[in-house]
Amino acid sequence: MTDDHDSPTPDLPPWVVDRLTEAHQRIQNMTAGQKLWYERFTDADRAVFTEPWPAVWASNRGTVGLWCRARGTSWNRGIAEVAHALGFLDQASRDAIVAVLPPEDQAAAERAALRARRDAAPSWHATLGELRYRGEVIREVKPEAGNLRTILEAFEEDGWPPDIYDPFPQDDASDRRRRAVATLNAGLRGIRFTSTGNGRKISWQPVADGPSDASPPA
Repeated sequence: MTDDHDSPTPDLPPWVVDRLTEAHQRIQNMTAGQKLWYERFTDADRAVFTEPWPAVWASNRGTVGLWCRARGTSWNRGIAEVAHALGFLDQASRDAIVAVLPPEDQAAAERAALRARRDAAPSWHATLGELRYRGEVIREVKPEAGNLRTILEAFEEDGWPPDIYDPFPQDDASDRRRRAVATLNAGLRGIRFTSTGNGRKISWQPVADGPSDASPPA
């Protein structure tokens, strides 16, 4: 497949053409595009576009076009990555296809590397009340949980560094921070928050899969 035409590229190995063609047929539809837009894209991905769903799908050449524009990839690589993100290609197949694709231009490669680094960190989707990590929702936070949202919004604004300074007012920061961190860890999977720096900072770090606490989420 090429950027300009939805047809096989002759200079690719036949098995790659077959897999890309099959994947393209499965993902280049509005149902797959909607899943990509709402369940796989981050807020940063959607911020690239000005149009709402579903107009954005039609004006950006469908599902693959959305990915290519948001992630800065070539069309062929976009097909492989979207198919993997939506569960139509396993990791090994995706990697094998990408390995034989022509090198992308340097700017696109740098954007893809930046996205990869961002994908390795959590992302906070305030509108949905969802904390996501490695493509999965690991915590849901209700609108009234203001202290938890304050922490998550501070991390999201700073781009998820290893730690942030306490975002609470100093007059009552200690107790609010302690309770908020404990509540945030309740039922959390994949990562854990801790209070560090003599209580002046809040940090996050990956942990083994499994809930940090059995308490119900806030």
